Order: sequence, then C-alpha cells, then structure tokens
Amino acid sequence: MAWRKAGSTTLGSASGNLEVGSLSSNKFMNIMHHQNRSGSSGSPAGSIRMGNGSVDANSNYALRNSANGGSDATIVSSAWNDFAGGSLQFLGIAYMINITSEEKLGIYHSVEVGATGAGTAPNRRETVQKWANTSDEVDTYRMLNLASGSYDIGSNVTVLGSDGVESLGVQDGAIYYETDTNKEFLLYNNTWTEL
Repeated sequence: MAWRKAGSTTLGSASGNLEVGSLSSNKFMNIMHHQNRSGSSGSPAGSIRMGNGSVDANSNYALRNSANGGSDATIVSSAWNDFAGGSLQFLGIAYMINITSEEKLGIYHSVEVGATGAGTAPNRRETVQKWANTSDEVDTYRMLNLASGSYDIGSNVTVLGSDGVESLGVQDGAIYYETDTNKEFLLYNNTWTEL
C-alpha cells in the first residue's frame, strides 16, 4: 500500500464550507484538517458531510464522541457528523474506511485552542462516526459551518488515499545491485540488463 495525496483544498478567502471533491478511489483514507478561526469570524461548528459527486445532506450519519475525556454523547439519524467545536483554530486527524458496499466508518481526533495563551490547556475531542451508505464510495468530503461565522483564509483539508501507485524516476545509466543474488543491472531505455 502506498499513501498518496487524493485531494486538498486551502481557502483563499473566508468561507462557511471547506470541500475536497473529485477524490480518487481509495479503500482507506487519512484526512487532515486545520481550520483557522478568529474571534471576529464567529463560532462555526466543525461538521462533516460526504458523498459521491455531491454531499449527502440526508439523515444518514451517526456518531459517538467525547470531549476532554468526558462522558460519551451519541447522535443518530443526523444530516451531518460533528467533528469539532469552539471559536478558534483546531487541528484534526481522521481515519476512514471507504469500501463501496459497506458503511463508511471513521475515527476522528481533534485538538482545539480553547483560549489563546499558555495559561489555558487545549481542548480535545474523540469521535467515531459512520455514513450509512452501502452503494457509493466517498469522493466528496466537506467541512461545513452550522453556526455563525466562517473558516478563515488558510484553512485546509487534505485527504490521503491508500491505493496509490509507487513510482520512482530512475535515469538511464543507473545501476541496481541485487543483494540476494549478488547481481548488478544497468538501466537503458527503460530496460534493466544484467551486467
């Protein structure tokens, strides 16, 4: 398995949504979020919708989460999955299975500033979620604002996919030494020839 960038979006202007679309087909996805939020931009919620071609806004999501190690909260038959809250910046990492015929399960971890300065500890949130779709792969992923305000310039969502193809640019004249057989090979015109 070779991880590769499947898609990435960085905001050039403030927006209530941050979407990565046209994602390549991948069984596993690693999703990295960094949302900037200033006090003047309000308090957007870090919520997620996903889909194939467009996002699913129907009640097909369910989640369980815990904030700062507190008791679990569950939300079922929702039109989105909750990921982070607060009014300042947050960083999040998500791991998701993306098999067409199965519900899309995800594990999300986020850390939020809480309040600026070293006198206040950051907030953390752990979330497990699912998108109850068993007929589509996720190729569109959106962070959305369900409260007032917007995500600031520079906010980013980057998706890595598991089904990449490893490639290596090797120039003609390269020599490869095979340690198992103790043989050397020379590359010329995309052909390896034993020396």
